[in-house]
Amino acid sequence: MRHATDTDHVVAIGTITARQKSVKSSMAVGGLWGIGHSAMVTVVGILIIFLHLNIPVRIGTMLEFSVGMMLVILGVINIFQTIRLPTVHRHEHSHGGKTHTHTHFHLIRPFVVGSVHGLAGSAAIALLILATINNSIYAIYYLLIFNVGVIVGMMIITTLIGASLVYAGNKLDNLNKYFVLGSGIISFIFGIYVMYQNGF
Repeated sequence: MRHATDTDHVVAIGTITARQKSVKSSMAVGGLWGIGHSAMVTVVGILIIFLHLNIPVRIGTMLEFSVGMMLVILGVINIFQTIRLPTVHRHEHSHGGKTHTHTHFHLIRPFVVGSVHGLAGSAAIALLILATINNSIYAIYYLLIFNVGVIVGMMIITTLIGASLVYAGNKLDNLNKYFVLGSGIISFIFGIYVMYQNGF
């Protein structure tokens, strides 16, 4: 759960969550991010446990650099969509005489972002500990508990962020637009910083 609160994780997930209009969709974003992260950590973890894979430092640095690039892209998307497009697309249609409003948000984006973070973080966090566990069963248990903690932790974070944004947005109509824009700017700047730290 502590790993879920790493700065790059919170910046990335905050950029995506800022565009959501409900607490439920924010929680879904956190869950999908955690699942993507856990899937990638599990794949690499299994390679370490059973094939004794060793991840070179240079590869780990390149993966962290890719996280910076992803943060920059997420930031640019939020900034441009704030300027040109509504943050969430809604449409209404009728079912049996009743009208329903549906809010669409991207399900693939948080999964992909979580996967990139999982691949980058796997070299430095969980997998370094895996290398010290001699018993394969215990290593798998550790990996499972770690992944559950990341998923739960990220769902808690996105729920808190989402609840705050929904509450604030209900108070002031245009506030959500500024949240999306602000999160985009922060993500862009922090992404540049991460790229600089790992690339130069």
